[in-house]
Amino acid sequence: MAALERLSDGRLVTVIVRLLMDRRGRLKYGELVDNRGLAFGRFTRWRALCHAARGLAITLSEEGEEREP
Repeated sequence: MAALERLSDGRLVTVIVRLLMDRRGRLKYGELVDNRGLAFGRFTRWRALCHAARGLAITLSEEGEEREP
C-alpha cells in the first residue's frame, strides 16, 4: 500500500531511449527523447545514459514546479 501512496505523489513521464548497437551488441550511439518528442541527451557510453536520464528528470521536475500555483 505504501508504494501506491508514493506513486500518487508523483507523475508519470514517458521517456524513449533510442540506441544504435553494433553487430556485437555494443553501444555505438544513443539518445533520450522526452515526452514531447524532443531529444534531450545524446550519449556513446552507458554511464552517460544515466547522466542524461538524471538531467532529464531534474528538468521535468523543475518544469512541474513552475506550473504549480
